[in-house]
Amino acid sequence: MIKIQGNGSFFFNHQLAQFGGKLVFWGNLSPKDVLLLKLRDPFLAEIMEYWTTLSYKDNNLDFTSAQIWHNSLIRIENKPIFYKSWFTAGVKDVKDILDTDGNSILSYTVFTAKYKIKTNFLEFYKVVSAVKLFRQRCSQQRNKGPKTKTFGQTLLASEKAYKTVYKSIIEKKATTPLKSQGKWLSEENIIGKSNRELGEYIPPPPSVYKRNKVTSVPIHVPPQTNSNKRLPL
Repeated sequence: MIKIQGNGSFFFNHQLAQFGGKLVFWGNLSPKDVLLLKLRDPFLAEIMEYWTTLSYKDNNLDFTSAQIWHNSLIRIENKPIFYKSWFTAGVKDVKDILDTDGNSILSYTVFTAKYKIKTNFLEFYKVVSAVKLFRQRCSQQRNKGPKTKTFGQTLLASEKAYKTVYKSIIEKKATTPLKSQGKWLSEENIIGKSNRELGEYIPPPPSVYKRNKVTSVPIHVPPQTNSNKRLPL
């Protein structure tokens, strides 16, 4: 089983404390929903961008084992949810709010008595409604392939996590690059363009100009040529 330990564990639990710490990684957030977390640390934001691009699944998820929190397929007011008091009390996956038959959802009275959670009926009803919509989605995909767990859940239970990650990377190899990759791939002007027919050199944009180390004034360095012609005296 893979675990985030040591200083890395402290960092994630501290920076993501209001979201349940490492719980965010075991959910099913889409890359666009990471922005809703409003993470201040750019390093953490980039990690989450990479992670969710690698892990997000929008189909064939197993209903009962799916995590309720930080799941882009379980939404309230068009946003994934996380209720810390519910999580602290032991509510994490869909199965935690199901009755013993594994199908019907607990009533409000049974739910509050079981978990000793201070909540109101409206909040409970919103979560139940979101979970029911998720179940409907899962039912519609019943015949479209085997049900699977989220990437985070699979990785958590994996003894050889690196193989799980590698397999997922290969499967997503043909997808669109991340923004952080795209900004480098799109810098086609990084060395400037030249019109060979007119012999005209078009310099790169100001963002790639070199700066004088002393004055910090942008200095454009034209490309070197292989011409051996001497200048007229």
